[in-house]
Amino acid sequence: MTVTGGTQTLTGANGYTGATSVTGGTLSVTGAGTLASTVIGTSGTGVLSADANGLAAASVITNASTNPGGVTLTGNNSIASLSGAGGVTLTSAQLTLNAGASNIGGAVTGTGSLNVAGGTTTVAAAGAVNTATTIGASGIVVNNGIVAAVSNAGSFTNAGIVNGNLIVSAGSVAHTGSVSGTASVTGGILNVTGGTVTGATTNTGGQINIVGGTFTGGLTNSATHVVNAEGAMTGNIINNGVFNVSAAATGGGASFANNGTLNVLLGSYTGLGAITNTSFTTVNVGPGQTLGGTSFVNTGRSVIDGGTIAAAFTNSVGGILETNQAATITGTFVNDGIVDMADGATGDTLTISGATSGAGRYQMDLNLSDGTTDLVTATAGGVTAVRLDFTTTQGGALLAPITVFAGAGAGATLEQTGLPTGGAVLYAVTQTGANVQVVSQINPAVGGVAASAATTQSLIGTVVNRPTSPFVSGLAAEEGCSHGGYFRASVGKATVKGNSTNNSISTESTIASQFSGAQGGFDLGCYDGRFFNGWDGALGVMVGYNLGSTSQDVFSDPINPTLRTGTSGAEFTQSYFGVYAAGSKDRFSGDVQLRFDQTKFDLSETTFVGAPVGLDGLSYSTKSTTVGTRFNYRVDLNEEKGTVFVPTIGFNYTKVTGDTLTLAGGETLEISPFDTVVGFVGGTFAKTKISPEGTSATTTFISGNLYQDFGGDRKSVYSSSALPGPETISIASIGGFAEASIGVNYLKILEKGPGGAKQLNANLRADARFGPNVSDSYSLTAQVRLSF
Repeated sequence: MTVTGGTQTLTGANGYTGATSVTGGTLSVTGAGTLASTVIGTSGTGVLSADANGLAAASVITNASTNPGGVTLTGNNSIASLSGAGGVTLTSAQLTLNAGASNIGGAVTGTGSLNVAGGTTTVAAAGAVNTATTIGASGIVVNNGIVAAVSNAGSFTNAGIVNGNLIVSAGSVAHTGSVSGTASVTGGILNVTGGTVTGATTNTGGQINIVGGTFTGGLTNSATHVVNAEGAMTGNIINNGVFNVSAAATGGGASFANNGTLNVLLGSYTGLGAITNTSFTTVNVGPGQTLGGTSFVNTGRSVIDGGTIAAAFTNSVGGILETNQAATITGTFVNDGIVDMADGATGDTLTISGATSGAGRYQMDLNLSDGTTDLVTATAGGVTAVRLDFTTTQGGALLAPITVFAGAGAGATLEQTGLPTGGAVLYAVTQTGANVQVVSQINPAVGGVAASAATTQSLIGTVVNRPTSPFVSGLAAEEGCSHGGYFRASVGKATVKGNSTNNSISTESTIASQFSGAQGGFDLGCYDGRFFNGWDGALGVMVGYNLGSTSQDVFSDPINPTLRTGTSGAEFTQSYFGVYAAGSKDRFSGDVQLRFDQTKFDLSETTFVGAPVGLDGLSYSTKSTTVGTRFNYRVDLNEEKGTVFVPTIGFNYTKVTGDTLTLAGGETLEISPFDTVVGFVGGTFAKTKISPEGTSATTTFISGNLYQDFGGDRKSVYSSSALPGPETISIASIGGFAEASIGVNYLKILEKGPGGAKQLNANLRADARFGPNVSDSYSLTAQVRLSF
């Protein structure tokens, strides 16, 4: 039967079996009509129209019509095959292809669906299936055109085999069968729920969901587009958009090049080969999840949020590895970029199982109020460079050592930024064994105040008020009793090291001082051997005043401990009075003194870098009581030449009270009372020359003495509201030092001296001192005495 024009309608059954050709007009099969003919063709402008079951199951249709609806179905029909370049319109109808070879070269449109239940269907390059499409378990689609659903109205369901190029431009495509060609998603959704997908797949405008089957082909995901994946994906993947691992996934050794965002949040993604994360892109590994491959090179931003990277990980220059919660790297780790743990809260950990190396930095949070921190643990150890950048909570507390990096090799290079500079409590990074720790201590400037108090007291006791007897002298021209007075002046300088220890950290303070002093005394004595079976003796009183200043450099920078961050100092004044007794018999002589003094310290501070300690403008004072004695023995070496040697031994015992300072920040420093004993031993070589007239004599001398401070450590107590309790600072004593002196004594018998003075004694001496804790110490002392 041939239809060339008009509309021919079949409403009932017919039994002809020949070919049917529609070259023009419309052949319409409706109602109970059935077209028994199985060889059907359209051409020209002809249209074949049928409603439900109007076509025989064995029908083979060749559609060459130029009409967009060359084959129009308004009801479900099942036929053997459909071929040709003509258009097909499915209006609320399903067209099922059962067997044979179908070659669709035109557009398949409408609101119905196409079901490839069997046979092989080829969609030609010029063709387009724009309606819902299903491939049955035995169906095969050889696809070189477009299979899609217009306006997202249809779907493509594959339970069989797709051979060739599949292009998804709209709607959704679901694969439970296999795809052996290439797939291109330019719109809509591609769902892979089973089977095997081979060949290259690209997503340039839609979404791909891989939720089952095996994905063996390569996948390229374009920028801004999404892939949600799980299961086996054994092809190489290039991700320029968003790639979400929606459940456990395996890579089969395939590479993964991430140029967009890879989210491993809902399941682990393991078994990959080389993983790369390029600049300005992100990899996220969520809690409990693992991203695993043979290698991982990160030049972008990778985030381990409580998960694991199981690969040889290289964090390249410019790369950022952000770790939160309990993060793990189970392979080797080369960090030449930044490991960022600084999320505003402490407690994050990064554990690295493999060998760790690289010159990169580790950024972490550190709470200086309670000692909590982020922590990196390199289990394999031997890390040669640890470079830390801290984001700190300013607590000002003195804390036990805080381990921030475990696994450093011996003598590792340590660097840090972020620890505060200055203030009353200092922090620094140090290495103890394999642990890199943040340690804290009272600012040496605070300990230096205590050290300055102790060392200044020692300085005054052994240098300014050096343990020598008052210049007591009888009348050379006659024996008997006499009285007299003296005046002594001294000036000098000294550098003394004061070592303070707190929180198990010892710090040395170098204290430079300048000083001067004046002393006067008056005594009564008898020199005729009337005391104690031949002893001469004298009693006297003395008063004095000393003043001076101390200064020390402050080194409060935790990065560069040699950087001078400021200075601190004190102006001190001391007034004192005392009593003394002197005696001699034959070759023996000696004296004893009792002295009471009060010393005031006015503190100053200059800060160059960081926060000040809070010392400027503060003052404190101490009181002390000193008992001193010395014994001499004269050895005449050559009476004719007037040379003698006088060995000397003695000690000073001093008891010093304390005081309390309140720093600018409310902290207090209590300088505790202390006792000190300074012992000394020495000797003097002297030569006396008497003038020809016998009324004057000049004695030149050199002497040497060894001093030792036996007082032990001094204590000071630092208290702050930021500390759980008071902190004790121990200050070492001045220790031992040597003294070398040279000088001259002059004696003149007066006939008409001032006030009736009968004798003048004058003395001038220069001293130098040196020792482990004393250097650059020089002084000059002059004394004059008139005896009556």
